[in-house]
Amino acid sequence: MAILTRKEVIESLHRQAVSTLVRQGMPGWARAIVFDAAQKRGARLDRVVGRSRVFADVSARQAAMYEIKAAKPMLSATLIGRWFDRDHTTVLHAIACHQEANGLPRLSFYRLDRVRARNRHHAARQRAAMCRALKQAR
Repeated sequence: MAILTRKEVIESLHRQAVSTLVRQGMPGWARAIVFDAAQKRGARLDRVVGRSRVFADVSARQAAMYEIKAAKPMLSATLIGRWFDRDHTTVLHAIACHQEANGLPRLSFYRLDRVRARNRHHAARQRAAMCRALKQAR
């Protein structure tokens, strides 16, 4: 059994990522956008396509989703999500985060400020419920 070099391993992961995108139905023009976004941000394609939460990978993934939607606004978040193996709300959130971070035009009606306010409210309710439970346990 031959020992692979780091470069060979990365090339293999890249080929696997490309085959994943093809298998998930992503057309060539959209794959080109994903490749470009990954390269611009110094991210590996397998991580952009995968589940990585490293900043460079997430940033490239969000940029790719935004650029795909900008290129073809009629595409649904559900379809883009299918290509990236993500939920449609994740796609909407990614697009909104990228446009907010880069001062780009809005492509959807997804409101980050409302989502963040709802999350703060939910967290505050959970904290209050935990405090009540701790007081009752005493």
